[in-house]
Amino acid sequence: MKKFYLLSFLLIAFCCSSWAQKVDDATESSFVVATQFGVTRPLSEIFAENPVREELIIKPKTSGDRKIRKPQFFEFSAEKDGAAYGNDPASVQTRMGVIKGAQTRANFLGQTASGFRPYDPSGAVGPNHYVQMINSTTFKVYNKLTGVVSLTATLGNLWSPATANAGDPIVMYDKAADRWFLAQFGSGNNNIYIAISTTPDPTGSYYTYTYTSPQFPDYLKFGVWHDGYYMTSNQSQQKVFVFERTAMLAGTAGARSVIVNFAPPTGGGFFCPVPGCAADGVLPPTGTPCPIFSYSDNAWGGANIDAVKIYNMTVNWTPTTPTATITATPDVPAAAFDASYNPSWNDCVQPGTTQRLDGIGGVIMYRAQWKTWPTYNSVVLNWAVNISASQRSIKWCELRQNKTTGAWSMYQEGIYTPDAATRWMGAICMDNNGSIGLSYMKSDATLYSRDYTIQAAVNVTLWALCPFQRLWWLQVPVSKQAPTAMVIMLTHVLTRMVLHFGAPANTWAEQAVEALPALEFSPTQLMVVLPMLRLQLT
Repeated sequence: MKKFYLLSFLLIAFCCSSWAQKVDDATESSFVVATQFGVTRPLSEIFAENPVREELIIKPKTSGDRKIRKPQFFEFSAEKDGAAYGNDPASVQTRMGVIKGAQTRANFLGQTASGFRPYDPSGAVGPNHYVQMINSTTFKVYNKLTGVVSLTATLGNLWSPATANAGDPIVMYDKAADRWFLAQFGSGNNNIYIAISTTPDPTGSYYTYTYTSPQFPDYLKFGVWHDGYYMTSNQSQQKVFVFERTAMLAGTAGARSVIVNFAPPTGGGFFCPVPGCAADGVLPPTGTPCPIFSYSDNAWGGANIDAVKIYNMTVNWTPTTPTATITATPDVPAAAFDASYNPSWNDCVQPGTTQRLDGIGGVIMYRAQWKTWPTYNSVVLNWAVNISASQRSIKWCELRQNKTTGAWSMYQEGIYTPDAATRWMGAICMDNNGSIGLSYMKSDATLYSRDYTIQAAVNVTLWALCPFQRLWWLQVPVSKQAPTAMVIMLTHVLTRMVLHFGAPANTWAEQAVEALPALEFSPTQLMVVLPMLRLQLT
């Protein structure tokens, strides 16, 4: 989202630059060539000579987003028009899990700044580093095990002449290429600035590219795919941009970008879809379309239903004038949810004031992490939903795509609301064991907003053993599950926990036994289950 800043910096990066530009003004699609290309010196040298002045005192100023951002229109509401426009109670998790997650391996302070809000932090993890960037666009490179900072830099100063350090930063680690990707929008123009490390070292040199969007690329979001870096943004005419990944990684001055218009339902206001992102896994096979995700809300009216919308995009870079297509796929229906929000963006309660925080309604939160498995592909998504006039929370889901048919379906979903606090600004991902992690902001009338993270153990199918997953087979009341079958499942889960988290089996067993009453076994079933469980784990 576009920000207004008072920060200024004196640094100028020393780069060599070449220039090229071409624009095709086709109505539905177009392509551009980078208007600027450069190669920086190693950042460790540049910013050692010109250190960033983080102590700069700036007069605070609030973001102008509330004034310039148009809210979506909700024709219906649960209060006025019935439960069909609210959240499905069966998908709402109202209690926390009882099994503790894995121990934190590293914990260190992120960045802060003065003179503006919000920070809009973005970060990515590589083999040895964590890179975080915030608005105005200071970024730091951390040792991911110790938290020691090896570099403090500003993105705009990688260009020559230096560009404004504007905002809406994005950091990605492109695992397949072993490179770092940094991006921001321009200030007072429609530019998109992208920097890609020339080596795996995030403190080394970077290729810099500048592209121009037909409209201002507000709230830009990126994803890594086999044939490009895909980008979406909040524009009055929805567009998907694809940047020529292979050429950019090679440092090609004439790297191209394809732009395709499309028209998903948006609710008529602030809206941004997200591209599928395979940044931290195995890239999809050549020719695989990139899925673009958004959601629709039945409260928008018309033919809209509560669903995940998916659009497949393909690019042909072979001709001099590259081409691209984007096509809609069948909707993936979701359990009823209420994605409405305050039209003045006053959503999230905080202590000591009646002023509320912006709950970022109207968008799927970044990223849409895509992963591939032997028989299917998966993506995990999350977005904000309305619980009540004083509370918001997070709707999450896992979609799976059949590799044979290409069809997407809802595998699991939920709304995490274990207490009366507001949760928002979620980020969700899945590891190579299938475990899901969700981080978010949390606040209420006594708690200032802060970050939290929860995780779900792989294939856990019981609320009591899982912080936020409620899977399909638990729709059947536990009392109808045979005790022997339950023990087999519990044993399987506990074994996977031991393998994944490294905790002693007896620790998980003790916690599982403590959790059993929450599963609503009858006393008779407990008499059967407990000895069997202990026996299986000895």
